[in-house]
Amino acid sequence: MFTAVGEEGRRVQNLSDSEVKGEIMAKLRRAYPLLTVPEPVALYVPRWDHDPLFKGAFSVALPNY
Repeated sequence: MFTAVGEEGRRVQNLSDSEVKGEIMAKLRRAYPLLTVPEPVALYVPRWDHDPLFKGAFSVALPNY
């Protein structure tokens, strides 16, 4: 899971799913140069600012809270 927030989050949400996948795969392959990083089986890119039910907000539940 990757999380982009602030200006980076705004930049990423305006990319196509294919562009997001390309950036993520490039980062993973740079981070793990000795491994063969497989292509993902699925990709979900939420675009919070474009969703009228969220408008840029999200929340996280803490474990055991």
